[in-house]
Amino acid sequence: MSAVVELSRAEIVTICAVVSAASIMGVAPAQNPAEHAQLLQLGEAALRQRQLAQSDQDGMLMIARDPLALVATCAYPQRSLIIHHVQHNGSVLQAFGHKHADSVVFHEVLNSDMQRLQAFGSLAQLANYSLDWCGYAGSAELSVRWHIQSTVLAEARSLVEQSEEQAALRALGNSGVSAEAAIRLIELLSQPHTTTIFNAVVYQGQQVLSREYSLLQAGQHTLLMTQTNIEQDLYQLETTSRERLANLLIQSLA
Repeated sequence: MSAVVELSRAEIVTICAVVSAASIMGVAPAQNPAEHAQLLQLGEAALRQRQLAQSDQDGMLMIARDPLALVATCAYPQRSLIIHHVQHNGSVLQAFGHKHADSVVFHEVLNSDMQRLQAFGSLAQLANYSLDWCGYAGSAELSVRWHIQSTVLAEARSLVEQSEEQAALRALGNSGVSAEAAIRLIELLSQPHTTTIFNAVVYQGQQVLSREYSLLQAGQHTLLMTQTNIEQDLYQLETTSRERLANLLIQSLA
């Protein structure tokens, strides 16, 4: 399947009803039966107008193959990549990747009503498209890796926002961060930067396994953050290449 389709909330709720699902991630379900009925009416009318739906000989609603398959994959994923991209101005963009059997779909939330769903042939294509979507070019940098507690990172970020870079350097140094790593982090935080959070989720029966990666970007400066010890609230920060991050996402979803 190679398809791209844009669907409204009402259209997605209507297709979800056909596949016996309430909704999909990123699309608010109806709050009550009355709203659900209204969405179904609006969605069916819109799908018919776009020739994406018709009635069969028994009067049952039939959805065109591509939108049906795309929405069904998002409704019943075996693997999910949940992405939140925080822009320089603080606004948040949201997207999802889903896999069910051989079907792989990238779902982008365009606005509160419109969604774009796109089919891909593999998790590798999905991972690379997700990096394109968040604007990550990647670069081969000298490898730098260190550990830090989230409270120390929050303190450093706050100090940088107050233009107290030297105080931030001291705070990082006092926590055991090397001078090279501290300078790299402060250079990134002192510029307009974005934060992209990737949450790779694997559904195994009643179990849900997840792995989270946060990518900080500012121009040519990029840092990858992963949690290494929950009890100690410890995170690892490191420079990374596009190829390595894509492989991490693929492995986490495999």
